Amino acid sequence: MAQKNFFKNAAKVVAKVFICLIGIAVFPIVFLGTALFAKKMAKLFNKNTKGELGEYIRDLLSAEVAISGSLLPKSVRFKIFEVAGKAGVSTKTELDYYFERARTAETVMKLSRYAYNQIWKEPLVDMEDVRAFWAKGLDDVAYAFNALPSTRKVEIVDISRDERFIGLLNEEEQHEALRLTKDYDLFFNWGFTFNDEEFKRLIFEGEHEKFMRYVAKQTPSDAIVKELIAQRDKWHDELDFCVRKYGLSPKVVESIDEDVLDELEKAMMEYTQRTFVSKNEDGAMFKQFMKLCENDLCVAAQKCLKPFQYKIFHELSYGLDSEAIEHFLSKGDVEMFRLILSYEIAEGGHNMTTKAAALIATNPTFLNMFMKWKVEHADPIGKL
Repeated sequence: MAQKNFFKNAAKVVAKVFICLIGIAVFPIVFLGTALFAKKMAKLFNKNTKGELGEYIRDLLSAEVAISGSLLPKSVRFKIFEVAGKAGVSTKTELDYYFERARTAETVMKLSRYAYNQIWKEPLVDMEDVRAFWAKGLDDVAYAFNALPSTRKVEIVDISRDERFIGLLNEEEQHEALRLTKDYDLFFNWGFTFNDEEFKRLIFEGEHEKFMRYVAKQTPSDAIVKELIAQRDKWHDELDFCVRKYGLSPKVVESIDEDVLDELEKAMMEYTQRTFVSKNEDGAMFKQFMKLCENDLCVAAQKCLKPFQYKIFHELSYGLDSEAIEHFLSKGDVEMFRLILSYEIAEGGHNMTTKAAALIATNPTFLNMFMKWKVEHADPIGKL
């Protein structure tokens, strides 16, 4: 039985080869035609032809496409690719066309998935390659990119400086790509989270401006704060900013001496006041807090005042700083402006600046409220 199947299979192979040879030798015109439309014809025969005859015909079409890659001149193969796309040529012809004829998005769109994946393994020439790669869309890019070795992926990020690739890297590859490229802005704009080593590198290299931009969006760790404290002679402004914005953890407080704490007292006070005011929702607690602060509320905390807190603040005979007034006006805060009219402007407007007047004049809602208020009350400031 096994011997019978062997001879039957061998006969099939011989028949297939014989039909292919006849097709190529006897019907050259058909050969070229089917090379152009092999894929569509194969689908057609697949649907409408049953049994071994259909199998032979499909094999003939596949053989013609494969042989065309070696028998036809390259110029003819390129022409077939331009007309029929990936259906009429071999993968090698697709790659030859891309690298030798047109490294463009239009070519990429014609490539088979296998050929597309292969071009990622070749050296990049310029950014035109990268733009062409993205022509296929995110799914195809991700499929091809993730199949590459980590070193190749990092290399592509380094050469292209295209932030879209960063999201396709795993965390370890991202940090390696940053180490290689040293392009902090590229990674920051993408939304990358820097680790301690990367922040320390910025401190070591004296990148003050970059450091300030990054810590404005990303909370520095205790290790970074300690590094700033250790180098506060050169990094005092950055340290002061971090303490004002993020405060100090108990661990950091325990690790530094009183001289440093004295230096940072004002910054820590601002953080404490601003944090309390922004989170407080209880009037009695706010009054108690004002006593603890000796009624000295810093400007940063004043900018966080809610209407009920502002009323208490005024009851304690305190007025807003001009910077805080400008802050609420620039926000377009109608409720706070209503109180500013009653508390600040009605009582002399001593902290009303030219900028504050301009903010009122250029806001239709504020200007209308102000004009109504002037009609209803005596005009303490004469004009805006």
